[in-house]
Amino acid sequence: MKIAVNNVDLIRELNLLEKIVGKKPTIPVLANVLIQTADMGTLVLSATDLEIGLVGACPADVLESGSATLPARKLTELVRAQSDDKIMLESGPRGAVIFTSGKFKSRLQTLPSGDFPKIPLVEGHPAIKLPRALKGMIAQVRYAISDKEGRHFMKGALLSFREGQGLLMAATEGARLSVTEIPFGSEGWEPVLLPAKALDELAALLSEEGTGDITFARSDRHLFFELDGRLFISRQIEGKFPDYERIIPTQNEHRMVIERAAFASMLRRFVLIDEVVVLQLKENSLELSAASAEVGDGVEAVTALYEGPEIELRYKAQFLLDFLTTALSDTVTMDIKDIHTPVLFTDGNFFNVIMGMRM
Repeated sequence: MKIAVNNVDLIRELNLLEKIVGKKPTIPVLANVLIQTADMGTLVLSATDLEIGLVGACPADVLESGSATLPARKLTELVRAQSDDKIMLESGPRGAVIFTSGKFKSRLQTLPSGDFPKIPLVEGHPAIKLPRALKGMIAQVRYAISDKEGRHFMKGALLSFREGQGLLMAATEGARLSVTEIPFGSEGWEPVLLPAKALDELAALLSEEGTGDITFARSDRHLFFELDGRLFISRQIEGKFPDYERIIPTQNEHRMVIERAAFASMLRRFVLIDEVVVLQLKENSLELSAASAEVGDGVEAVTALYEGPEIELRYKAQFLLDFLTTALSDTVTMDIKDIHTPVLFTDGNFFNVIMGMRM
């Protein structure tokens, strides 16, 4: 193998591939990125941790075809540290790869390309187009995914294709539920469960400059996302997401409408005092307070539209901030019944159901 590649093109792909590689992989070759010459003008790069995988490509001058697996993080660091625009990768003695850029030259150890796991193929599976608005949906549910040991469905998010309605994403950790939906001409595909790590990598891919929709396909075990010349693969989470519609309170007859930015600004001040905040709902007013033995206490009120009874609620402040910072409208609504019933926080087709804390 002997190839010449532009530094900028190579580091763009390596920055994405490096995130796929696990910190302490159980199989040594999983710490490596597989590089392969596809034709006389393309270098294909792949990485996987067996749960998710990514295949990217960049233009290259292919002088001799071949393949190799190189340590993903070390290769990324070396490319990032170069000042010369051109990088040469060439097969060396005893399976090594010679890395050359300007006057810098290094010999990198490799592992056999044949040891690298086979990336599942997307060909042959039915596919549909998904909008790039998927990135915003991920942001609105990602925080509600549990990072603790628990049921499988809490380790990811539901992606539901509601025929004639829209594309819906939902996640829950038990104490809160986050649901968002966008208009979408779905054909009623079966819903899927995406792991949290897959959502993070999808969001990163969608943050790259690109245009056009996402081509989505699925097999019995894997999900495939093609976008901007890259293929992202994820295993599905096995199990069934709970019937989230049964969790949504339908008899919360008292409604407060409040300015989103003002509410969020208040909460950012109160999290400096304590992680728990008390909400006092009064006529056309919302009063927040918090107290901590280590820090002290604080109180602040803001004008809001409300004509219901006075109610005192207690929440984890970060739960409220997560909703407010991913909502998009100038105002949000709170639908309340009493201190024993979860509150429904709504912004159009995006809502959170949040359990209060005991007094």
